[in-house]
Amino acid sequence: MGISEILIVIATGIIISFVVYVLVELFAGPELRFRIKYRKKWLSKIIRNPHIKTILTTKTNDLTDENLILNEIKESIKKELKNEGFELEPRGEDFKFNFESGKTEIDAEVMLAFEPMGDKVIISGIDANLTALCGYKEFVGHILDLVTAAEKIEECLRKVIKDAKFEKRSLVCELKNIYELTGVLSGLELSSLAAKIEDKYSIDLFGDKIIAYGNIDQNVASILRKMITVYL
Repeated sequence: MGISEILIVIATGIIISFVVYVLVELFAGPELRFRIKYRKKWLSKIIRNPHIKTILTTKTNDLTDENLILNEIKESIKKELKNEGFELEPRGEDFKFNFESGKTEIDAEVMLAFEPMGDKVIISGIDANLTALCGYKEFVGHILDLVTAAEKIEECLRKVIKDAKFEKRSLVCELKNIYELTGVLSGLELSSLAAKIEDKYSIDLFGDKIIAYGNIDQNVASILRKMITVYL
């Protein structure tokens, strides 16, 4: 095929694409237009398989009334995490370690919040952050791996603090930019949007991230993947 023929093929493809675009914009309803655009975005991401930095955070309830001495609890937590096979990198009062859950590589950090009480220092709460790069195609599986990992760390902490309750989970998906919060909305200084889905899930959209709160399950992961399809 000569250069002229190649140029004709390219030009024909451009013309066909333009005609299809015009027909869709003129005659298709808004729902159909959205579905077509969604499918194009979905296909593009299936081909590229971008990775999304995702952070699952789980927090204990307020532990102040438990009167837990910082140094004692810290050593007990260290022992339990090591018993589970985690290779720890102690940093100050925190613990950092890397491990795999299912097919997901995770960077974990267990952080102890504390405050002075009289002549001792007690723990007021514990946070665990689990960070992973989640591929778009395997996104739901990665999220379920993160949840499994969080449950494993929570179990370690419960062996040390039997009354600890983990009721505050959140999942952050970091994006380059959510375009719906730019342009006109940015001009109105609107930096975030909040939504509630099925009266079960709370989701916030910020300038560069989506945050889901509450029970992080397969349904939430599927919803987030659809949102990432549109917004990333």
